[in-house]
Formats: sequence, C-alpha cells, structure tokens
Amino acid sequence: METVNELRELSVKDLGERVLELRKKEMEERLRTAGQAAKDSHLKRKIRRAVAQIKTILTEKEAAK
Repeated sequence: METVNELRELSVKDLGERVLELRKKEMEERLRTAGQAAKDSHLKRKIRRAVAQIKTILTEKEAAK
C-alpha cells in the first residue's frame, strides 16, 4: 500500500480507481474468511484505513478547486 505522500501525487481519477480496487479486495477478503476464523484480520483494517485516507485526499483535492 502506498504512503499518504504517494497518494497525494496521484490524480483524482487514479485515486478513484484505487478506491475501487481496495473495495474489491475488501470484498474478496470478506468472502474468503466467511465462516472461518480470520487469520489475517489486520488486513481488513488496513484496507479500510487506506480507503479512508484516499477519500480524505479526494475531499481535500475537491475543496482546493
């Protein structure tokens, strides 16, 4: 996963695509661990956190226009 500084350098379009990729990854992880004990439970949290960071950057970029 990219750092916040690397994310800030991406365009709005690239950030939107990254959010979609992460949401897809989150869904795959949810389905993979359904019905069993998750051994990589921290991965879900990292994905959610990355999505939140990207959405915050998108909001900042929209406000700067």
